[in-house]
Amino acid sequence: MTTFSASRDFALQLDAQDKLVSFRDQFFIPDPSLVYFDGNSLGMMPKAAQEKSRQIVDEQWGVDRLTMVFTNKHSIREVLLFPALRKAE
Repeated sequence: MTTFSASRDFALQLDAQDKLVSFRDQFFIPDPSLVYFDGNSLGMMPKAAQEKSRQIVDEQWGVDRLTMVFTNKHSIREVLLFPALRKAE
């Protein structure tokens, strides 16, 4: 069993043994020198979420608008694939 130490060397030793360290590259970290502790937060944004957001704006949102033009609809709600967002008839 390892004895705890509050030293930087001990912290670096534990970091070197961390099996989850590879997951760090999957998050958007604006300031690498930032030490992030917040148990009540969603945490740092995953890079996959950032890319998915771009994809939705670039592809899906644009497709909905084009569908409005080509189907001569006046509201985005008329062409959305999500029935819950459509106006009740």
